[in-house]
Amino acid sequence: MIPLFPYWKFIIHTPLSQQEALTRLSSEVSSAQRQFFFSWDTSSQEFRGIVSNNDFCIERIIHYRNSFLPTTYGHFLPTKTGLQIRIVMSLHPIILIIGIVLCFCALLFLVSFVYRFMTIGHFDEALKIPFQVMAFLYLLFTGGFAFEAVKARRLLNRIFESNPPTSAAPGA
Repeated sequence: MIPLFPYWKFIIHTPLSQQEALTRLSSEVSSAQRQFFFSWDTSSQEFRGIVSNNDFCIERIIHYRNSFLPTTYGHFLPTKTGLQIRIVMSLHPIILIIGIVLCFCALLFLVSFVYRFMTIGHFDEALKIPFQVMAFLYLLFTGGFAFEAVKARRLLNRIFESNPPTSAAPGA
């Protein structure tokens, strides 16, 4: 099933101990807060956020604007062969709210066009507009998210030196 808004869930398996994984991740995570407009963070770290003993909440440090930058949540689960890291990437809650409002507006336009179709009795070319707007929004949100999510996933795999993650395609 394709989700309405981007959401990516996957698992990284690594032979590292939990302490070693925490050390590696912590060395790549800055505690600096996100700047509103531009990030002037000149550190060599790849992520910013919070890392605790059992989980983390991070986002990639980028030096450009992308409102669809995924927030990455992870949870460490020890296994017999090392560590399993369950990761969920999702949009920032404010961006989700904006997307829901925009889709709701497009849906209202669709309802008004369907009502117009029912009263006039013939298909009006304007009926395509709400579908085009919703398709554009979906591609915008998904494309912006996937662009950054793939980079973050690659960096996390490198940090944990894991085998290719088992999962799921985006949205699974």
